[in-house]
Amino acid sequence: MDIITDPRIVNAVRAYVESSAWYTYVQQVLERTDKPAYLWGGAVRDPLLKLLIGLEKEKGDVDMVLDISLEEAEAITATLSPKTTNRFHTVKWLPEPELEIDISCFLNGNRVRYEGVAPTLEHAVTGCDLRTSALAYNLRHPAVYSDGAVQAIQERTTGIHYERSEPLPILMTRVVLHAEYLQFAIDPATQRFIRQHYNPEQDIVIRNYLRYKRKESLYNLVIATLQSIAQPQKPQLACTSKIIFQS
Repeated sequence: MDIITDPRIVNAVRAYVESSAWYTYVQQVLERTDKPAYLWGGAVRDPLLKLLIGLEKEKGDVDMVLDISLEEAEAITATLSPKTTNRFHTVKWLPEPELEIDISCFLNGNRVRYEGVAPTLEHAVTGCDLRTSALAYNLRHPAVYSDGAVQAIQERTTGIHYERSEPLPILMTRVVLHAEYLQFAIDPATQRFIRQHYNPEQDIVIRNYLRYKRKESLYNLVIATLQSIAQPQKPQLACTSKIIFQS
């Protein structure tokens, strides 16, 4: 993981965060604890998309991760409402109808859960499921952290970053949806992963996942993309001049 101190990048993220309508809710969380706190994922990626490649995107959710225990997380979010909590103890706060603030701690990270590593920022970022999401921003001492995400944005590629974060059909679906959302290419390593792991028996899992996410209209796109990667067309033989000019 790289710590990025380039003022151009740090200032772009800081300006975006502090001018966002949702920042007042982030501040409310920060006021409840003095522990290190970070944004990660899309809230950090969006200003970098604009800065680095001129692409304007803005998601309707914000992900926060704090260096606190599960008990502290429960305490500081106790009076937030309305909210839900998922199976990984991430609190999903809905302060406005179209806004979701996800509040988690390092203990929720994929690598902590699946590998038993120490709950640190580095392990949280390196355990992000998608390469273009492996980003964090320090809310108390402005700095940007990236595990290949900045390079991926500059290359306009995305891919699977941590393979154990989701069941394989869902993970492959998410990378296709993310590539479509950003209009990025799927990187070669992820294409090899799809060729190795995708099979049509997974299509029902993919359909059910998209239905759950209310994105079933994208089912044909996802399946067509996975099939085209898993079974690339063989190069066609060049036509002879006789066939080309045949009347």
